Amino acid sequence: YDTMLGDIETAATERDFETLGRAAHTFKGALSIFGDDASQEAAFTLQEIGRKGVTEGVEEALLDLVAKAGRLKAELSSFVSADA
Repeated sequence: YDTMLGDIETAATERDFETLGRAAHTFKGALSIFGDDASQEAAFTLQEIGRKGVTEGVEEALLDLVAKAGRLKAELSSFVSADA
């Protein structure tokens, strides 16, 4: 999780759109395991930004993904802790 999200953040910051699109696509696939549509949609937005090579909206999309994926991570951590 942290490594994949870090790759996305680095690619977005460096405006490396090829890597951004690929990393967001990979993260979106990983998120699909958990059925979290909001996080998947946020990753898809960054995937499309990377595919199109558009700088407009990249910061907002990145913040959206970090927030939504962060909520998912917190929910999963809570679930694992409660199960232990």
